[in-house]
Amino acid sequence: AAAIKGLGQFHDEESRATVIKYLQSKSFRNEIASAAITVIRQQGDAEYLPPLMDVLTRHEQAFPSKDFGRALQTVAVVAESLEEKSEVYGFLASYVNHPKTNVRTAALSALGELGDRQARSVLASCSDSSNQRIASAAQKALTKLDESGLVVPREVVELRKAVTKMERESKQLKEDLKSLRERIETER
Repeated sequence: AAAIKGLGQFHDEESRATVIKYLQSKSFRNEIASAAITVIRQQGDAEYLPPLMDVLTRHEQAFPSKDFGRALQTVAVVAESLEEKSEVYGFLASYVNHPKTNVRTAALSALGELGDRQARSVLASCSDSSNQRIASAAQKALTKLDESGLVVPREVVELRKAVTKMERESKQLKEDLKSLRERIETER
């Protein structure tokens, strides 16, 4: 795996073919494919996206959750500079409701990294999750998306933060009010 990572410094066709070969290989805990994914991230070449997304789709179960999550992040990092991100957005968004929390949080983070405004609604809906890890990952991704400058001006970012804070406080107040009502009813 260490030797494969050394390919990151080479950007020729032969090296690209070798990285793709290792990406598609099978090994214990998919360590060789994971090393190839590290090279893809280092090179940041969007030509790797189709084979990378294909391998992740077809061999998801062969990767440990943590490595699969890193691979999703790699997809986002490599696709960040693309003009058209719809396909990558769809790919990453498909993992937002994954049964494994590590994969879900990685997908949310990757959506923030991608910088595609389509992700805002998905991230906003996940930011209210009862699962704190999911909510936190979605909130961080929203912040990253907002700060990327691609989506909204700084004033809107600050306004959204204030509205989000007020929504949380309002939700807490409603819960407190409900609790008080219940206590009053039981005391009668």
